[in-house]
Amino acid sequence: MAIVQAMLLHPNNGAMQVDAIAALGNMALRMPLNCEAIAEAGGLPPIVAALTQHLALPRMQSKGCLTVRNLVSRNQELIEKLLELGVEQPLRIIHNGYEEGHPSHNLAKAALRELHCSVQLQEGFKGQLGASFKIAQGDMDGENHWDTFMDTPAAQAAVKEELKAYGVDI
Repeated sequence: MAIVQAMLLHPNNGAMQVDAIAALGNMALRMPLNCEAIAEAGGLPPIVAALTQHLALPRMQSKGCLTVRNLVSRNQELIEKLLELGVEQPLRIIHNGYEEGHPSHNLAKAALRELHCSVQLQEGFKGQLGASFKIAQGDMDGENHWDTFMDTPAAQAAVKEELKAYGVDI
């Protein structure tokens, strides 16, 4: 994979590393086969190395976190490999370097959560163990908003136009 080769050939070029990680992260988003291909092409070590080496770059902080999250969210088998490569440390540095609510803090937290690492949520659990709650769904025989909409003059006119287009005249 050309992106991985470029990362390996130019490890000190921070801007190129950020762009490469951004590209890999975009390719990994909701694409498990792409994640597998990135891993098979040897892309995991350069990703972790770039994130670690260029951690001070703000774009690396966001793009690196997103890439890690995208890689493992649908490919759980990559979690152990990334953790063995040491990806947790730079993610923790980003996570701890910003206050709750800062975009980089939140991105790092999401990546850590996807890696099944321990993360502290801002608001703790407030429910009761063993208690469950249901949201009222309404009465099955009650008002149907679709039927209500179909009774409007605009909907009736649209139905007549559609039927007319099929050659049915009402």
